[in-house]
Amino acid sequence: MTTEFNAEHMVQVTKRLCQIIESEISLIDEMKLSELNANDAEKLELTEILESYKVILQNNPLVIQNLSKNVVDEMRETSLHFENLLQQDGKQLRKAKKVHQIIMQTIKDVINKRLAASSSYNRNGLMDIAKKKLFLTPPVSISENV
Repeated sequence: MTTEFNAEHMVQVTKRLCQIIESEISLIDEMKLSELNANDAEKLELTEILESYKVILQNNPLVIQNLSKNVVDEMRETSLHFENLLQQDGKQLRKAKKVHQIIMQTIKDVINKRLAASSSYNRNGLMDIAKKKLFLTPPVSISENV
């Protein structure tokens, strides 16, 4: 946790978070969802640093006035880029979640259909009539008229 404000460090931290989020967006596009957790520890650490800078700025808003215009502009640009990436990441995560739900529902439907077709007993433990006829009918019938 940071106790002193360092604008350059804040920009570096934000840029690194942007890189991580861009990487996550790319992984989601490629549907490599299992790899999304790779940078979670670093992302958490960087987020905590940014939060501490946010608290410092909220408690000391005059700190910004002591910074050069170039530094403030860079902070603003980086912050806007970060916010845009967060929105894009959220959209991509919602899309991936929806695709995942559709896939899981399809798998569930196929399994239920196969189970229903292959089971010979109903929910009460009794053999369904159609299946009972199928099982009681011999595979070969003998004609007595021959």
